[in-house]
Amino acid sequence: MKTKDNTGKHTKGGLFLKKGLLAMLSGILIGTSAMAAPAGEKPMGADAESASRTIKESIKFPNLNTYNVSEARVNVVFTVDEAGRVNLVVANTENQGLRKFIEEQFLTLSLKQLKANNAYSIQFNFKTL
Repeated sequence: MKTKDNTGKHTKGGLFLKKGLLAMLSGILIGTSAMAAPAGEKPMGADAESASRTIKESIKFPNLNTYNVSEARVNVVFTVDEAGRVNLVVANTENQGLRKFIEEQFLTLSLKQLKANNAYSIQFNFKTL
C-alpha cells in the first residue's frame, strides 16, 4: 500500500513501455458512491468515465519481463483527497514489484472529477504480445 503525505511528495516509477511490447487490455473504474447526482450536477458515471480516461492515459505499461511474467491482472483500490490527489492506493497482484510500480504511478495522479473520501477501483490486465 502506498500513500502520499500532506506535502504531496512521492516516488515516481522508472519503467517505460518499449516498442509496443505490452498492452493494457482493460480498465474499468467503479465508484462506490451512488450513480445518481443532485440536480445541476454531472452524474457520477460521467465523472467516472473521465477519471478512467485520465488513468488510462497516465499509467505507463510495465515491462513484464522485468517481473518474470508474461501476463498479469492488477486490481487497484484508491481514494482521493478534497483536491483530487490520490492519497491512498492498494494494488492487488501476486507480483510485489509490479504492485509497487502501479502504486507509485497512482500517487502521481490528480483526479479532481472524483469525490473525496470514496473508495474507487480499477482493474488492469497486462499481457506480453
